[in-house]
Amino acid sequence: MPQIVSADLYETADKALISSGRRGQLRNSHEYLLQGISTCGVCGARIGCASSGTWTTEKGKRRVFYYVCSKRRRPSQPGRRCSLPMLRSDTVDGKIWEAIVNSVIREDHLEKAVAESVRESEAAPYPKRLPRLEAKQKQLVRAEEILLERFGRGLITDSVLDKELVRLSRDRTAVKQSIDAANAALLGRRSRDASANGLRTALEDLRQKLRFATHEDRRDIVRAVLTKDENAVKIGPNRIEARFLLAAAGGSGVAQVYRAG
Repeated sequence: MPQIVSADLYETADKALISSGRRGQLRNSHEYLLQGISTCGVCGARIGCASSGTWTTEKGKRRVFYYVCSKRRRPSQPGRRCSLPMLRSDTVDGKIWEAIVNSVIREDHLEKAVAESVRESEAAPYPKRLPRLEAKQKQLVRAEEILLERFGRGLITDSVLDKELVRLSRDRTAVKQSIDAANAALLGRRSRDASANGLRTALEDLRQKLRFATHEDRRDIVRAVLTKDENAVKIGPNRIEARFLLAAAGGSGVAQVYRAG
């Protein structure tokens, strides 16, 4: 059959379908973990999805699903078909899921994050000093009252009063700054405590979800931890490379490459 549309037009239309979430979903209910986020490790073209025909066995109807390089299915030039073989999606998806569970979503990593959060909360020095600082602030206020009372009774001169008021004002300012810092640290500690508790809850939820993960759950988790582009996974004939997004300080992220298979 002669080529109806150019390879460039097909690529553009296929990308549009993927970005809108409609690529292959109307005709095929099978959920591929890596649909729309993988490229060929041989030629760099995007990986598409395919399936065999349906046949009947003693256990019922069967059908096999594959990942296939787009330039194997539709080579840009005759005789330039990509050499990457069609790979069963259940095998590839299983290797990716195993890599996520064993190398990325590891309990020791998550438990370490919880422990560090708790340690930071307990090590904050300012909240422990807050009662003493507040008592010091009251002492300074009382000292100023006594000073003004003594001046009113003529027991101290104007120059002594001015000198002592300057000193007390300076001390009150320093104590107030320390109290503000302590309150800020206390709020931060409460926030870290809440984060640690939230992380523990999320960890337990994740454990349950991993234990009973449906195919849809796995698809959601895969897309949550992979980098957000069409080259997150590179599928080769002997190796699969996945770029996972790791959180970094400051809200940015870095990609870590894991190899499976």
